[in-house]
Amino acid sequence: MPKTGRQASIEMTAIVKNPLSSNQDDWFARLDLEFQRRHGRTALVKNHHFGPLSVQKPFYPEGSEHPHVYVIHPPGGIVSGDRLDLSILLQSDSQALITTPGAGRFYRARSKNSLQKQSVELILDKETKLEWFPLETIVFDGANAELETKISLQEGSIFIGWEICCLGMPASQQNFSNGSFFQKYIISIDNVPAFVDVLDLRDGLGEMLTGKAGMQSKTVVGFLLMGPVAENFEEELDTLRCHVADNYSAKSFSLSKVGQFLIWRYLGDSADAAKKMFTYFWTVMRPRILSRQACLPRIWFT
Repeated sequence: MPKTGRQASIEMTAIVKNPLSSNQDDWFARLDLEFQRRHGRTALVKNHHFGPLSVQKPFYPEGSEHPHVYVIHPPGGIVSGDRLDLSILLQSDSQALITTPGAGRFYRARSKNSLQKQSVELILDKETKLEWFPLETIVFDGANAELETKISLQEGSIFIGWEICCLGMPASQQNFSNGSFFQKYIISIDNVPAFVDVLDLRDGLGEMLTGKAGMQSKTVVGFLLMGPVAENFEEELDTLRCHVADNYSAKSFSLSKVGQFLIWRYLGDSADAAKKMFTYFWTVMRPRILSRQACLPRIWFT
């Protein structure tokens, strides 16, 4: 049976090379998603993609208001000259949980050392709720990578998200000792910056990788944040601090409230430990912040 125009277009864009580059080894991929509340249901009303970046059909394990959506990047990694752009808009009163099925990767740069970049833009209109849980990003030794995330919130919107970065693959004796990595995470409320986190490993790797003000010879760094929130949640934070003290090294995790955001940080050597603890924090706090019991994405168990 012949493909319809829309089906044919989607299949073709998955294999078209970057029209913005004369280098045929470069790939450009872009995904634009838009969610809208319709008759009590959050619907994915826009799903435009170019190149190998797409989403599966939304799942509704929590009912019609809060879909789970999985962002798929079949190549699984970014090489020299590649660029991934992801833009997500939640219209007023909509909500969603968005994650990925596996780790992202910035591979070793080729001889020309072209930049490898991923840009994420999340826009939350009034009274929206977004949970953004990409699985960890692995930066290979010799990569030349940038990861930028911009989140724009408006009145009444709530954001919960994490970022986990793994430098090299120590278990395979592939340490991150050469290369460049720059990560920037910005949250604005009504166009005013409210949270900025920067990891700059572009110059002088030695001190940043080993120094007390840097990675302290650790290979995994990450944070989970929730907000904006008005309450201090001291009782819940005390419970979480006790759980950390009983199960993990106190030096690996920190919990705090900075401005309008609750922030949990991890610095250690295990992405699994970071994910496990962040997930536990989320299951405790989600009912208080979103008025929803935790519902883990099914894709994490496949």
